[in-house]
Order: sequence, then C-alpha cells, then structure tokens
Amino acid sequence: SSKVLPLSTMPPDIIRRIIAADGGESVRELRMLCKSWRPLALKYIADLPPIEKMEMKLVGDRPQEDKQKELMIAMTVERTNLKHFEPFLPEVMAKTQRESITRLLFTVSLDEAAMAVLTRLFQRTTRIKHLKIEKVNYPTLESLRRTMRFLRIDEIEVAETPYFLKIANSLHGMCRLHRVGSINVLDKNDIDASDLTDFLTTISESVSVILLCFTRNPDLLGQRGYWKSLARGLMRDEGLRRMTIVCGGGIVCDIKEDFLVFSQLFDDSFFTQH
Repeated sequence: SSKVLPLSTMPPDIIRRIIAADGGESVRELRMLCKSWRPLALKYIADLPPIEKMEMKLVGDRPQEDKQKELMIAMTVERTNLKHFEPFLPEVMAKTQRESITRLLFTVSLDEAAMAVLTRLFQRTTRIKHLKIEKVNYPTLESLRRTMRFLRIDEIEVAETPYFLKIANSLHGMCRLHRVGSINVLDKNDIDASDLTDFLTTISESVSVILLCFTRNPDLLGQRGYWKSLARGLMRDEGLRRMTIVCGGGIVCDIKEDFLVFSQLFDDSFFTQH
C-alpha cells in the first residue's frame, strides 16, 4: 500500500521546490497550509527580484475606442533576473542589453486574456521600482491596477494623459495600495486651481514626494504664495517631504522637508510677506 506523506512533515527542500514550481499567486495561499510551510513561502516571496522599470503606453488609431488599442510595454530588469521572468512574458518584440540591465519591449491587447498574462507576470515579483504610464485613460488604468494587486511601487510617473485629474481617484488608490513613495506628473492641459488643490491634498496622504510639470497654466506662476503655503501645510499635516510644481518653464514652488526646520524659527506672517 502507498504511504501518504503529511504536508506538515515534508522536508524543507521538497516544500521549496513545490513553492518555486508554482511561482504565482497561490504561493500566498500555500503559506497558510501549515506552520512549516509559512516561513518558507514568506522567504520565497521576500526573495523575488524586482522589476527595475515598467513603462506602459496606450497606443492605437482610434482614441475613443479602447478595444482598438494596445499597451506598448517596455520592461527593464537586471540581466541576472531575466530567466526568472522570461517564461511568463508575452512575445518579445525587441530586447536590448546595456551593462547589467536588460530592456524588453512587447505589446498586449486590453482584453481579459492579456490582462491575465500581465497578472501572472507581476506575480513573479513584489516590487516595481519605477512605473511610467503614458496616455493611459481611466478604464485602462483600472484594468492595470487589478493586475498589480500585491506589488510595491516605489515611484509612479504619469505622462500625457488626456487629463490627469480624470484619473486622480485611480492614482490615489494606486498610491495608497502600492505604498508609492513619489509621484511625477507631466500634463499639457489647462488645470483648475481648485481641482489641483483637491488632488494635492488627497495624494499627499499616500506619497512623500510630488512633482508636477505643466506646459500651460501660466496663472499658476502668479499664485506662488498660495502653492508654497499649501505645500508647507501638507508637510506639517501629512508628512510630505517635497512638493515641486513647474509651469511653462517657471518654478511655481519647490518646498523641501528641510525647509520646515528653518521655518519653525519664524511665524507664518513672515512667509506670506515674502
């Protein structure tokens, strides 16, 4: 008669092989099987290599029809980690290597099958150091959020969105869920000062560094005092470390954390007068 080996008595080497062979979301479930599996599963998750940079750009001939679009993705990893990710990549269009870094270029559609491929890929890591999203609208960003559920994202860069405040709620959700450290936004649209204030107040609850670059909105340059005051208030109340707003080549405000140490020597009236 065949013998059944209880999960709790499996040798650690066998458990490690099972965990590594799975390599997906169920690793997080395997750690719940029994006490002997938990530390090995957690160790496997902790040792997963990061994605150095993930750039995602929405491309297509019909701007209003997402079904006609694709995501062009450039993924950068350490060369030594390439074999870890390769089995889970879509068909790679181009690969470039520079010193210790490998950059992979591929495209995916916006259907459920493609999103499942991305989900599986992201399950091979716990961290993206730099995520850049370009020309991405709200529905696409929401789809991407679902593929990155367990990831830590150090920095998010947003470029050339139709209007970045239309995806503000989604960005805030990403920053909060993925423990984002800094957000960098480049926007070519006119922006309402009240909407921008709401965005900054909300996003500062989650991130510590904010950089906003606008190619329009010259009126912001005439409101430097207001934005500097807002930045100082968010630093005191929300723990923000730096807020920079650039408009049309001019600096609206650039307030850093170390400025607060200096500012404690003066009352607020000093800064409103200068």
